[in-house]
Amino acid sequence: MEKEELQIIQQMFSELKSDIQQLDQKFSSQLEQVEEKLSSRLDQVENRMDGLSVLLDLEIRKKIDLLVEGQEALMERLPDPAQAEDIEHRLSAVEMVVKVHSRDINDLKKAQ
Repeated sequence: MEKEELQIIQQMFSELKSDIQQLDQKFSSQLEQVEEKLSSRLDQVENRMDGLSVLLDLEIRKKIDLLVEGQEALMERLPDPAQAEDIEHRLSAVEMVVKVHSRDINDLKKAQ
């Protein structure tokens, strides 16, 4: 009976081994499919990121160019330092004249 039992056990192990091999093949196949899908999705994400990067570069570059243009326009409107100093002197002189004239007008109003 021992020999028969050993044969039965051997047959069970053989069946188990066969089942394990089938499961291993099935698992390997499914794993390969998952890897392929993930690889494909990763490629799609990379392509989208590349496109997004290009789009951002273009948009940022446009905005920087607009800022530079605005800055240049402002700089063109500002007087150069020599002119600014002259304008300050002239403005001081005008302020003094206005003060004198305002005082004179007030004195004339009081005199009436």
